[in-house]
Amino acid sequence: MHPSVNRLKNLLKFWMFAFLGSSIVFLFFGDRLLTTINAIGLRVAPHLGMLPMPSEHFWLTLTMSLMFTLVFLCYLGQKDILKNHVVVPPILLSKFVSTTFFMIFFLTYQKSFAYLVGVLSDGPIFLITYLFYSKAKEHLTNAQN
Repeated sequence: MHPSVNRLKNLLKFWMFAFLGSSIVFLFFGDRLLTTINAIGLRVAPHLGMLPMPSEHFWLTLTMSLMFTLVFLCYLGQKDILKNHVVVPPILLSKFVSTTFFMIFFLTYQKSFAYLVGVLSDGPIFLITYLFYSKAKEHLTNAQN
């Protein structure tokens, strides 16, 4: 297997565990996480607003659905990257959309530090995955032929 393909496989394995860990944090410690992000925001960017604490779990249900879908896509990809590399574009799409909407909400809805944290977490996931995938794509395509 070409080194770039192997790096992509290892990245998907890393993301699989990172997304799983994030899911656990969001599910069991989501309120504490947002409180911490807001507190850090008050210290480093006091001119930015704080996001209000959620009063229900409606959106958490959708978050869990997406996060476990990402975990599963990463699992499939790292399990057999040559056969399952088609899972990478949906991962990229997810991270591109979340980064875009974090930025849109920051610019149009509320200038909140938490939205910037979203851009600074999902944006690099998108960029790193895109770079790894771009370098491996030719070798993935050649391996299928």
